[in-house]
Amino acid sequence: MNTPETGPEGMAVHHRGIVMPWECDDMGHLNIRFHAARYGQALGHFASVGTHPHRWTERIADRFVFFKEARVGARLVCSLDVPPCLTAAPAISGCLWDMSTGDILTRIETRLGLAAAQTSRAPSDALSWTNEAMDREWTSAMGMFTPPVDCRFGMAERITGVVSDANALAVLELSGGSDYRMTDSPIGFVVAEMNIVYGAAVTGDAAAFSTKTALLGHSRRSLTFQHRIVTPREATEIAVVRSICVFFDRRSRQAAPIPFDIRNAPLGVVSSR
Repeated sequence: MNTPETGPEGMAVHHRGIVMPWECDDMGHLNIRFHAARYGQALGHFASVGTHPHRWTERIADRFVFFKEARVGARLVCSLDVPPCLTAAPAISGCLWDMSTGDILTRIETRLGLAAAQTSRAPSDALSWTNEAMDREWTSAMGMFTPPVDCRFGMAERITGVVSDANALAVLELSGGSDYRMTDSPIGFVVAEMNIVYGAAVTGDAAAFSTKTALLGHSRRSLTFQHRIVTPREATEIAVVRSICVFFDRRSRQAAPIPFDIRNAPLGVVSSR
């Protein structure tokens, strides 16, 4: 992964746009699902105009690393770096950046696989997250995917929307019994990194899901969650997501300690498995 100081020189531009008010959260910056949406539009544009054999590949995993906030009115550009032969190097990297300031907002890496070969959608590192955490999971969010999701380009936006809810609900669950109130406290949290491994495609007119969440680890200022997004009765795994949430002071815009005692988190009590 490149550092945020490294510019998008040499990458081809595949999306330009502007941040709209309805894309921003209550803290006034672009929600992570719309970072993913802009990247999905760039991938779709590349697939439409590119000469690579994209029809033979499918999206296996994404890694998003978030560096800076984007606010209403920011002029966004998404650039992609695509290898000369996707079949030999099945990966695309990209960056979302602010055209006005030149700041890199997000770095993204996408791993592709051959659809015809039914390439494994759960690499060993994702399996290790799952196996490590399944005995400590609880149901953090539920909902419906509708209309059907395009797994190659639209899935990341929907998944990050689900993860936004699951992160917030997990923080509220873990802070239960403390004085922390998400809406009243000056301490909020942002997503610093998100790794998505896609599972089965979402099919049909609509698809119900549940989100199974586990706390993988924590530091003084951050929580690392695993979210497994599954169909009812866990018959099918739609995606496995690892997200790192960093707490920060809204007033100073600086990282801040977790505003509740994580040692008292009711991890064993809330398990629903």
